[in-house]
Amino acid sequence: MFFEEFISYKTKLSTLDCYSSFLKAMKNNEEFIDNFIEQVFDKPVICLSGNKTYITDTLFLRTAIRTLNSISVCCSYGCFADSSVLVRKYRDDLFQYLFIIEVLNNRKGLTNDEISELIPGEMDVDKFCALVELTMKINIDGSRKDRNDKAVDAWFDNEVLTGEFRKEFSIENYLDYLKHNPDIKKCILEHGLDDIWESIRRRLNNYTHANGKKFIEHNLLEYLSAQEIEKCILEISEEINYITSSFLVFLILIKPEFIMSTDYIDCIELGFEPPDDSQYWVAPFIKEYIDKNISELHPELKSFLHNNNKYGMIID
Repeated sequence: MFFEEFISYKTKLSTLDCYSSFLKAMKNNEEFIDNFIEQVFDKPVICLSGNKTYITDTLFLRTAIRTLNSISVCCSYGCFADSSVLVRKYRDDLFQYLFIIEVLNNRKGLTNDEISELIPGEMDVDKFCALVELTMKINIDGSRKDRNDKAVDAWFDNEVLTGEFRKEFSIENYLDYLKHNPDIKKCILEHGLDDIWESIRRRLNNYTHANGKKFIEHNLLEYLSAQEIEKCILEISEEINYITSSFLVFLILIKPEFIMSTDYIDCIELGFEPPDDSQYWVAPFIKEYIDKNISELHPELKSFLHNNNKYGMIID
C-alpha cells in the first residue's frame, strides 16, 4: 500500500517546478560537500585529550552528505516534517565541526615569554624535543583548558553523554563561541546574519518539538495543498543553502588554508617553480560556490571574505 502511495507522491511532486529546483539545489550542496571532503582529507583535526591523541579527518563532512541524502529521500516521500528535523541535524553537525576546530585553534600552550625563559638561546633538536614534551605535559594535565576545551575532550572521549558538557554541545553555544572570533563577529554584525539564524532556529525547533498540528500534518503529503508543498520545499532548500554558505564563510575566517587550491603544492611536488602568489589561490569549486551561493546570501560577503581572511587568500 505504501509503495502505491509513494508512486502517487512522486507523480504529485514531479508536477511542481519547485521540486525540480529543490533537487538541483540539493545536488549542488551534496557535490560541494563531496568536493570539500577531497579538499581537506590531508588536513585532519587533532585533539590531545589527557594522554590520548585523536585524529578526525572528514567524519563530519561525510555524515553531512548522508544527512543531505536523507533529507532528499524524506522530501521525495512528502515527509517534510522529518526533512526539517534532519535540516536541524545537518546544521548542528556542521557547526559542531566549526566549534571543535575553533576550540582546538584557541588552546593555550606555552607563551612566547615562557618558551624564552624555559629554553633560552637558539633552538636546536634537544630544545625542540624539550618544548614538545612541555607542551604535551600542559595538554595532559589540562591546567590551561577552559570549559569548552574540556567539553571537546569529552566529545572525543565519548563522555558527553554523562551530561556534564551537554550545554556546550548546543547550537547556541557553538554560535556564542564562534562570535568570540572578531572576524566572525564582525561578519555577523555587518551582514545581519543573526536575524536569519533566529528565523531558521525557530522553524526547525517547531518541527523538532511538533509545536502545533500543522507541523505533524507536514509529514503527510495528502494533507497539503500545492501551495503548502511549495512553501515547505522552498523553506528546506533555502535553509540548506544558507547553512552550507554560512558554514563555508565561517570556515574561511577560521581556517583559510582549508580553501587553498592544489596548484602551489602540485608545482613543488613536480619540481616546477610555482606561479607567483599561487599559495593564495582558492580551489575552483569553492570559488564557484562563493559566486553562486554566498554572493546570493549577501552581495557584500565575498568582498568581506577577501579583505578579512587572515592568510590573504585571493577571493575575487
